[in-house]
Amino acid sequence: MAIKTHLQSNDSDTNLFIDVGLSILGQDWNIYSKYYKKIIFNLYRQRE
Repeated sequence: MAIKTHLQSNDSDTNLFIDVGLSILGQDWNIYSKYYKKIIFNLYRQRE
């Protein structure tokens, strides 16, 4: 798991994915809260 070690990967796609994934943590609480609610909604919604 790349995030656990905080080391840069040789794979640029992995580095970009981690940067995008962690960027939400630096956002305003209201933005993060909306993001989190969308994640939870999509995680638990029933798939067709």
